[in-house]
Amino acid sequence: MVEVVSSAHADNSGKDTEPNQQTIQKEMEQNSGSISCPPLPLIPISRILKGIPHSPHFLQLRSHSEAAKKNLMAGWDRTFEETVEDIHSLTAKDFWVRASELWKTMEELQSLGYNVFMLRKRLVELTEVMVDQKLSQLEIRRLKVKAESHRMEKSTLESVILGLKIRTEREQVAMIEVLKEVAKMENEVPKFDGVFASLAMEPF
Repeated sequence: MVEVVSSAHADNSGKDTEPNQQTIQKEMEQNSGSISCPPLPLIPISRILKGIPHSPHFLQLRSHSEAAKKNLMAGWDRTFEETVEDIHSLTAKDFWVRASELWKTMEELQSLGYNVFMLRKRLVELTEVMVDQKLSQLEIRRLKVKAESHRMEKSTLESVILGLKIRTEREQVAMIEVLKEVAKMENEVPKFDGVFASLAMEPF
């Protein structure tokens, strides 16, 4: 909704205009939060769009006819309102695609004297959120790569351990076979004693 305040009315009610502008300025300073901005000059407000006061100068339109200027001014007013709606409808999925166009539109509006401070502030805040999201995604990707590296190392070690286990079992079997042979030979030791004794006692 566009509220237009004529300059004639502003001139005829100077005492009433100044307090209203001070009240609007105070509300804007409170709404700006922690981001500081210079106090608005006490200039006549010609329109209020989406609850935001404006004093566009339209200097670029001064060479146009009155009828053309009227239509162009109405068009820029609609552009401001559509820009506000576009910012409200932004999603994380399409933010980067649409944000660049919104910045361009706001620069054009500002060049005509529109008050785009709150719009720029909101877009900056949204950009910060998106940057944080991007950094978080990059960190998640880095940690996933690190986890995959550990998984591969674990798989390698498990393969080595399995190989060592098989080798251990093979060595165990070989050891048992050797011990059986040792036991067999130990059982044959007394026979050598008998042979030795018999040979020793045998007459020449």
